[in-house]
Amino acid sequence: MKYRFLKTIIALLLVFFLTGCWDRVEIENRIFVLAVAIDKEMKKDGKRLYELTIQVAEPKALSGKSPPSDVKPVWNVSVTGGSIFDCMRSMATKVARVPFYEHLQVIVISEELAKDGISAPMDLFLRDHELRRKTNLVVTPGKAKDILDINHKLIPVPGVYLSKLTQESVNKTSKMPQNSTVGAFSVNYRANRNSLLIKVDPRVDHVIMQGGALFNKDKFAGWLESNDVRSHQWVVGTVQAGNYLIVNEKGNQHFTTFEVKNMRSIIKPHIRNGKPYFTVRIIAEGNIGEDGLSLNPTPEDLRKIEQMLNNEIRHDANLIIQKLQNEYGLDIFEFGEELRRHKYAYWKQHEQEWDNIFRTVDVSVQVETSIRRIGHVK
Repeated sequence: MKYRFLKTIIALLLVFFLTGCWDRVEIENRIFVLAVAIDKEMKKDGKRLYELTIQVAEPKALSGKSPPSDVKPVWNVSVTGGSIFDCMRSMATKVARVPFYEHLQVIVISEELAKDGISAPMDLFLRDHELRRKTNLVVTPGKAKDILDINHKLIPVPGVYLSKLTQESVNKTSKMPQNSTVGAFSVNYRANRNSLLIKVDPRVDHVIMQGGALFNKDKFAGWLESNDVRSHQWVVGTVQAGNYLIVNEKGNQHFTTFEVKNMRSIIKPHIRNGKPYFTVRIIAEGNIGEDGLSLNPTPEDLRKIEQMLNNEIRHDANLIIQKLQNEYGLDIFEFGEELRRHKYAYWKQHEQEWDNIFRTVDVSVQVETSIRRIGHVK
């Protein structure tokens, strides 16, 4: 009798914890948003509006079965409003179901909007619990919504295509910025640091995704070429993959392709005569991908190639550092962060002047490359 009473009490208590999904939305009442594009639109009275375009998936076309020929895999919907939140609420006038953003793959920002600053339009994407901080964030020179209209031959959903292209490009080449995501931008902006985001150019049936968009805090500052982005990654130590081509002899067609397998960069700040300077030590390991060597290269041949690699990488690293100092005056190498960590007394005193100090700091670059494998040639 005692145990029966105890079981009854436990059963009654469990009722309070088994309330079910009180806030559920049935899947047939949702639409899945795969991509978002944000553009700037000006009214006649000079007031700025946001043009928000969302790309929603059509389940019938993505189910794996043969959809009707007149059913497109996605639908792009555009609205305008004074804020992104206002735009999302205005979607209710065009879309009959609840937009679901947890499957969002990419956010595209236009250059025109980025020049005014993107902290305000990105604020909602950082606050909303449905939105993932690892969502890709890219910038385009033209209209952002044009990126969502591309018609790729193999991947018919532009949002998925952009996401896959970003992942593959980062894994295969070093000519795109690492961590071009909503979360990475937020961390840099909140810490008063600059950012480098992926640049994307649309074509009819594909996009070209290489190079970077340079941001001064949250405002667009300029474009970096793909080789500049690669040089930047050498300095900060984020080269995960890719190749490096050098010419063995001037005026000759002999060349060597160095395939990067592993690398790291060590940045150390120093204070000399009351002024900061930095040493950057780049250490890289890799294989020979293709080469103009003889079939039986000697250790001396390999050492010559390593020395040429050292010289070329050091030259490129110095060029990008000088370019950022002289043309933009923007520290995207996190030299200031290293100074804050290791020379905090100096940083605390000169934090507000860092942008000006960065333009004149001396940076010494050292490079050490090692060839681990040369392949088997018969």
